[in-house]
Amino acid sequence: MQTLSIIVPCYNQAHFLHEALQSVLEQTVSDWECIIVNDGSQDNTEEIASAWCKKDERFRYLRKENGGLSSARNAGIGIANGEFILPLDADDKIAPSYAEKAIHLLQNNAEIKIVYCNHFRFGDENETRISEPFDFKYMLGINQIFCSGFYRKSDYQKTKGYSDELSKAGGWEDWDFWLSILELAEPHFNEVVYKLDEPLFYYRIKKNSMADKINEALYFRLWEIIFKNHTDLYNKYFENPLLLNYRRNNYFGKYHEVLNSNAFKIGSVLVKCFIIPFKSKIYEKGK
Repeated sequence: MQTLSIIVPCYNQAHFLHEALQSVLEQTVSDWECIIVNDGSQDNTEEIASAWCKKDERFRYLRKENGGLSSARNAGIGIANGEFILPLDADDKIAPSYAEKAIHLLQNNAEIKIVYCNHFRFGDENETRISEPFDFKYMLGINQIFCSGFYRKSDYQKTKGYSDELSKAGGWEDWDFWLSILELAEPHFNEVVYKLDEPLFYYRIKKNSMADKINEALYFRLWEIIFKNHTDLYNKYFENPLLLNYRRNNYFGKYHEVLNSNAFKIGSVLVKCFIIPFKSKIYEKGK
């Protein structure tokens, strides 16, 4: 069994794949496998993947019919031999020491279930993003963890994996999966997530990405699926529905500023009488 399995789903992203796989090859740990999942690509993904498999036997190749991002990740993890899993999209990259630092934490802290980090945005933007400290209640309103975080395969096997329904609907499958992992640690949510305070993940920013295509109708459809998948979690712990509106209006990165504002404090008091009916509505939808 390898220590780490890195899962790289690829759908018509062959022009970026070299960079992603080179960043895997440059890791400061050597006990890894990298599974390249060709999700029915119509470009030269297979040619590039095959060349990398010949270059280093730690690279493996899986071809499947197109089924979407979640389907590709689940397929790769299904044949993975690693104790730990790292999803890596074909257009992103990781810093050489990311795996070493994350694995060290997971191996020496049995209570930790997820390790992620600050990240650097490149491509159409170039800037380091310092993430807010992890806060479970914030996580219920806004996803704090990007796709390329580390976790144990044994925890993955206790979940339903990445949601095909969300992937096909248009996104948020990462957020849904992290909530599934967090459910395994109830009620010790904040204690099982560790954020490395370095930008060790490189997230490519592209114009016309999937995130840019989320319109008003799709936004509420994705929320409906999230609520349905985690009804009990929201029914127990989602204290303030105002966070939904803050997410909608792009308050990402301003959470603590919002919480300390007079408008939020006054609104929180006024909204308390609506919280119980709101939770009841979520619960009914989840049935």
